[in-house]
Amino acid sequence: DFFKIFGGKFSKTPQCKLQLIFNYLTGTIEQIDITKSTDNDPAYHHQLLSLLKERALLIVDLGYFSVKFFSEINAKGAYFISRLKQTVTVFHTKTTNKLNLLKMAKKSDEDEFEFKALLGKEKLESRIIAVKVPQEVAKARRDKYKNICQRKSRNVNKEHLEQLGWSFFVTNIPEKIMPAAQIILLYSIRWQIELIFKTLKSVLSVDFTMVRDNVNRIIFEIYGRLILAAFLTKVHSAINEINIQDNNIEMSLDKVVKRFKDRSLKLMEALLDDIQKAHRYFKEVLDVCNKTCFKEKIKSDQKNHRC
Repeated sequence: DFFKIFGGKFSKTPQCKLQLIFNYLTGTIEQIDITKSTDNDPAYHHQLLSLLKERALLIVDLGYFSVKFFSEINAKGAYFISRLKQTVTVFHTKTTNKLNLLKMAKKSDEDEFEFKALLGKEKLESRIIAVKVPQEVAKARRDKYKNICQRKSRNVNKEHLEQLGWSFFVTNIPEKIMPAAQIILLYSIRWQIELIFKTLKSVLSVDFTMVRDNVNRIIFEIYGRLILAAFLTKVHSAINEINIQDNNIEMSLDKVVKRFKDRSLKLMEALLDDIQKAHRYFKEVLDVCNKTCFKEKIKSDQKNHRC
């Protein structure tokens, strides 16, 4: 059902999608689902809604953007933060007149401002926070947009091109609960998902297999690596919390996973030999992680680039 074609000339064609929910408060992977490569991200909305509890906060990227979805989150008494999709119509809360975000940004004397608006045909009342991005970020976005237009033989929309100099965030969190600066900071946490997928691919090779004609073997490989990923994020979360509290130092997930991968064969041999021996060796690996897996400091301009 998932792998229609694979191997040979199709080896670079995506065969499935991984839907991953990361709980930032506990630092662990909450859920992973394998879906068809042809399923778009909004098809996963119902699953996300079933997991959301009152006052929970969901942070998603533009692939999951849907005003209807956000309205359902709001109806559950939960919260959302997302980038604003530029094709979505935005209305004035009182006059219901259509708003031009670019004109509003041009009139502003500030590099950051916010306002309330109604989103889409659902007229969902939300906060919109506008942030002017650094010039190098704006240039990278515009170059990417121009390349897409050229590749797809489309005309470049000058207004859209100009609007790429700004980031627009949308949320239903009341201002009295959280100011705009914290909304922007919280959205940057979503980068953790990208780091996890980077680790899944570069270290655990979850996106690669030598199998050509055995679907069950592929599924075993994928789930084996995902189980390991879920376990190691839990390990990382535990030692990260201790180091932040005791030493004010963050631990790198990528480095922790690499340390365990380098010692995986010896750990497996210890597990097959004696559980106590495996437990002692596991503690040794943790000690190595605590000494060598510190996260490098991120420069402020890199943080701005991520936002």
